[in-house]
Amino acid sequence: MRLDMPFRLALSGGLFAFGLAALALTGWSLGDTAPARLLGGPAMQPVAAVGIMAGAAALLLRLCRPRGARRAADLTAGLVVAVTAWTAAAYAFDLPLPLDHLFFADAVAMQTDTVVSGRMAPGTTLGLLPVALALLLAGRGRFQAWVPALATAGLLAPGLAMIRYLFGQDPLEGLGVVAGMAATTAVALLALGMGTLALLPERGWLGALTGDDAGARTARSLLPWAILAPLATTWVLSLGVRAGFYSNEFGLALIAFASIAVLSTAIFRHAGALSRTEARLRAERDRAGLYLHSAQVILLVLDRQGRIETINRAGRELLGHPPDADLAGRDWMALAVPPSHRAELRRLFEASIQSDIDLPERFENPVCRPDGSERLIAWRNTTLRDGAGRITGVISSGMDITERVATGTELAEREALLSAVLDALPVGVIIADAEGRIVRDNAANREIWGLPPETASWEGYADWVGWWPQTGERIKAHEWGMARALRTGETVRGELVECAQFGSGRRRFYLNNAAPVRNAAGQIVAGVVVEQDVTERMVADSVLRRVVEGAPFPVMVHAEDGTVVHVSQAWLSLTGYEPEEIGTLADWTRLAHGTEPPGPCAAFDALYDLDGPRDDGDQEVRTADGRHLLWSFRSAPVGVDARGRRLAVSMAADLTARREAEARLRLLMREVDHRAKNVLAVVQAVVRLTEAATPEEFAAAVEGRIGAMARAHSLLAVGGWSGVDLGRLVADELAAWEDGDRIAVTGTPVRLRAEAAQPVSLALHELATNAAKYGALSVPAGRLRLSWEERDGWLDLRWQERGGPAVQGPPTRRGFGTDLLDSTVAGQLGGRLDRFWDAEGLTCRIRLPADCWLSGASAGVDDARPGSPLTDPVPVPQGRAAILVVEDEPLTAMMIRRHLEGAGYTVIGPAARVPDALVLVGQRRIDAAVLDARLFGAFVTPVAAVLGAMGVPFLLCSGYASLAGLPTALRDVPLLPKPMEADALVRAVGGLLGRSS
Repeated sequence: MRLDMPFRLALSGGLFAFGLAALALTGWSLGDTAPARLLGGPAMQPVAAVGIMAGAAALLLRLCRPRGARRAADLTAGLVVAVTAWTAAAYAFDLPLPLDHLFFADAVAMQTDTVVSGRMAPGTTLGLLPVALALLLAGRGRFQAWVPALATAGLLAPGLAMIRYLFGQDPLEGLGVVAGMAATTAVALLALGMGTLALLPERGWLGALTGDDAGARTARSLLPWAILAPLATTWVLSLGVRAGFYSNEFGLALIAFASIAVLSTAIFRHAGALSRTEARLRAERDRAGLYLHSAQVILLVLDRQGRIETINRAGRELLGHPPDADLAGRDWMALAVPPSHRAELRRLFEASIQSDIDLPERFENPVCRPDGSERLIAWRNTTLRDGAGRITGVISSGMDITERVATGTELAEREALLSAVLDALPVGVIIADAEGRIVRDNAANREIWGLPPETASWEGYADWVGWWPQTGERIKAHEWGMARALRTGETVRGELVECAQFGSGRRRFYLNNAAPVRNAAGQIVAGVVVEQDVTERMVADSVLRRVVEGAPFPVMVHAEDGTVVHVSQAWLSLTGYEPEEIGTLADWTRLAHGTEPPGPCAAFDALYDLDGPRDDGDQEVRTADGRHLLWSFRSAPVGVDARGRRLAVSMAADLTARREAEARLRLLMREVDHRAKNVLAVVQAVVRLTEAATPEEFAAAVEGRIGAMARAHSLLAVGGWSGVDLGRLVADELAAWEDGDRIAVTGTPVRLRAEAAQPVSLALHELATNAAKYGALSVPAGRLRLSWEERDGWLDLRWQERGGPAVQGPPTRRGFGTDLLDSTVAGQLGGRLDRFWDAEGLTCRIRLPADCWLSGASAGVDDARPGSPLTDPVPVPQGRAAILVVEDEPLTAMMIRRHLEGAGYTVIGPAARVPDALVLVGQRRIDAAVLDARLFGAFVTPVAAVLGAMGVPFLLCSGYASLAGLPTALRDVPLLPKPMEADALVRAVGGLLGRSS
């Protein structure tokens, strides 16, 4: 928005007129005429107030830029023109339709002190009509010339009215109707007219007041005195005449004297200000001349015709003229420009002046001197323009560059030689000044960055994009090698960076070398960067890295400087070290071997001299968690990397597992021998110490105790002899008596140590056997609850029988079972055993110390092992069922045959080898079969396949605790673990026949 003086004057006039009229109209609407008589005298008519408000609104809308505001201004100004024209017509032709009677009937009744009752006063009409016309024409370009005259005409009527009010006289005798209007109306019209004049100051006399030149400032300084002085003195002296203090003649004399005094004072005051201004201008001109002639370059001012207006002393001397030579008015082209350049320069100068365009800011051309010599001048030109923007001339500063250009020619030859040398280099070269601006490069560098070969300037290629390959982070501006060399003087050697080429964005890898260039004083004046494209090497290195890191065995690639370049994930996972911990061979040797390594170069020389793989032998390797591994190492040369370093690969085979397996095998062989002898000794003791009334009772007792030992032995084998899950052991011991909900077992996960498994199994077997003979498991209504928990570092087992025969108290004599239970718990295990002979049943509490058990279930127990078929036995079929027995242990085969024949079955066999078994299958009818899993080292799979094809059911009677490692055809077969009890064997065979039937 404009804020110059005409704009402020128009804005102030519009707002002031609108405010006065609005105040008067508000008073009329409220029934109060005081606001309309604000300045005394008659009141402003309502229709006059509306017209002035509308005219002020049109003026304010003219100040707005939007097209809609201009259209609203036209409409508003046209409405005012129509109202004032209607009122003028009503006066001229005595029309009986005054507007006040139409729109302000209530206000007409209150008009007792207006100039003309019921309509706009004639003077108001004559003042508002031309102003409204001026506002209407201000928006139309070809009629804008009428605006100042119409606005000035609109000021006459309110001006005469103000004279009338000030002096109490009618300024136009006989035409008082022209000055007839309210004082408030006159002031509002004067403000509106002045604001309208300010709309187009350049077209009227108001421009002489509102301009910024000396004339406008003089007019603004003197005009208030010329207007206000006569008015003020005349008004004051007229008051004296009316009061009778003096006559008209004397009053006129006083008016003349006062006007002369006031105006003279104003003139002398203004003259003093002009003198001071001229003195200041002379001082500034002298200073400008001093500056002009003190300059050591040519300062030249030319007018529109190319004539010299000003040239300084240095310019005259450079042109070969005396320092005081007067060259003003001389034609510059004819005076100083050589004929060979004169026509071209004159054409350029005239074209610039005629086309109103600026001359080139920089220009070079020779000038000639009176002695015929020439100097080469570098010019900087600035076009001079007047207040209207028209070119008035040119001011130029020139510097003599003759010697510089001569020196530059020699430098250009040297530059050409340097460019040829640089372009012949296979590596990229960049040379930058101290500010980092590239001053030259070579063809290889442009190829590296993807620039066209003919590129002569790096302007427009400032956005360098690069990444650190190690982290993938983008390189910041201050991190580039050139920036560091220029900023800190750092010398960068062999720094690997990944960059994006300009244009294509294709990524390449470079080795970056940077160094600062210093002058004699040691200051950094430039920087040099040498870049080598190693993308192909990096691709090969990336392939090598992926191969190494993905290798399933330990692999390390290292350089001759000792740096570890790549290391496989297997190497890291086996040792537990992080890549940062083994960044060099020295780090690896200290961590893994605890010794200082020899110099890497010597080993590399020997390896590359061999030119092939080399066995480095077996070595102990210490892991991050302190373990020791046995690795067998082998090394080989693999070439050079992107930095030119020789590389070698070291591979290792982890022999730790094999060594540990061999140690475990030796230990296991000793342990098997030890355990086998122990088992035989325990069996021998069981046989010797078992007491029974009959041979049958003796056999049953011995079989039961040996079976308990066998079950514990099987669970130990499944768990790798590391322990037995107590819950699993309890389930196996009580499986024979499990019937519905008779037995309830609860307890936390507990793992018995290997040494405690068989003793606990024997103890549970003795308790279960006693309960089956005399306690809760001897009657259908009996119930058994077995629970255990960890308490105060002990494992607390509670055996509670209920619902069996009434207990009369402790037994009267101690048998082998009681002694075995006491010696096992208290003696062998170091625990505590308490029995409570309650009438409703036996309660036994067993407490085992911490060295017998561990919290948590046994690791590695295979719970998917198929169990024995425990279906109810069925009667022997009519004609006795035929059972095939295949077993290679003679004693075991005899025992199986005796048990089956005792149960009423016909036994076929036994067969000790697979071919013999197949012969029996082909010769006889077979109803079921009991097979050993292996016969003299061969699996019984062929016999099982034939039986399966014939639909004959069979089970495996084997020492294997699990069938997981057997052939597929034997994995889903019912298993009867050895050693087996007679009842278990008979029930299993009966189950087979029941399933078959």
